[in-house]
Amino acid sequence: MANAVELSLNYTWDGITATDIIYKPSVQTPEIQSLFTILSGIKSKKQLYLPANLEKIVKANEGCSRTSSGSATITNRTLTVSELQVFMEQCYEEFMNTVFEEALRMGIDKADISGTVIETIIMNLIKDAMVRDNFRILSFGDTGSGSADYNQLDGLWPTLIDGVATYCVDRIGSALGSSTLAADTALTYLKAHYEGAPIILKQQPIANRKFYVTGSVYENLMSSYESKSSGSDAQLNLLIDGVSGSLKYRGIEVIPIYAWDAALEADAPLGASVKHLILYTIKDNHFVGLERASDQGNVGAWYERKDKKVYFEAAYQLGYQYAHCDLQTISF
Repeated sequence: MANAVELSLNYTWDGITATDIIYKPSVQTPEIQSLFTILSGIKSKKQLYLPANLEKIVKANEGCSRTSSGSATITNRTLTVSELQVFMEQCYEEFMNTVFEEALRMGIDKADISGTVIETIIMNLIKDAMVRDNFRILSFGDTGSGSADYNQLDGLWPTLIDGVATYCVDRIGSALGSSTLAADTALTYLKAHYEGAPIILKQQPIANRKFYVTGSVYENLMSSYESKSSGSDAQLNLLIDGVSGSLKYRGIEVIPIYAWDAALEADAPLGASVKHLILYTIKDNHFVGLERASDQGNVGAWYERKDKKVYFEAAYQLGYQYAHCDLQTISF
């Protein structure tokens, strides 16, 4: 049996004690919709149809004779969603002879922790973990991985890196590696992304374009900004006050995603050789597939008297796909 919560208290309980629940802060993730466009109602697959642009169809007038010219190709990408689940259990005995004993019922219902502060704690922990797990899997999921924590689906970075291998997605610069970035590396790479991006990406409204980066890249860029124009008021204000609002490069917002750093430092499949990431794109090119958006935070709980346990369960669909090759550039 693996309890959802196992106690490890460092004091001897001596009866009724006032208690405060102080949750440990967790690594925050962006809202999924800030990086991805959400498509709902998908039970297994959805086809994304991609008409190519027509061009060079205007010709000289041939008089009474006419010749048809030009054609556009419609291709597709398949957004496949995977079935994901959460299943956990909790035995009431874990809380006996502790301060939480006061929350337990009495008699035949003693094992039923539903509706108690204990269940509230567990629910809060599960929902927080689901948010972080979903973003981690959407970022680094790889069906070729041997890890059950990552092999649920092919996420953003493995899919884009596969796109580099098939000459679909542009990779900017050499490998960023796993060591601490040298001074001005981020500034150099963002300039290369800005100048080396496909024209169709360059022409997107500046408010739509974003640099999504690991925290390591963001901090390296900030250090560069702090060191430029030595002695200027702008430099001094940045050193004293930090960033007010968002950090930008040539008017384009640079968004740090520290959840990527945390996953790469831990056990993400890319983590052995990759610690720094840059994605220059528009979110309208990246799609997350769901069956129902509400399922992402919907956790059911029930008490099973014959087992003397409370069970927690969630089930939902999740998948990722990008649309056009030339609406992103990456570095890793």
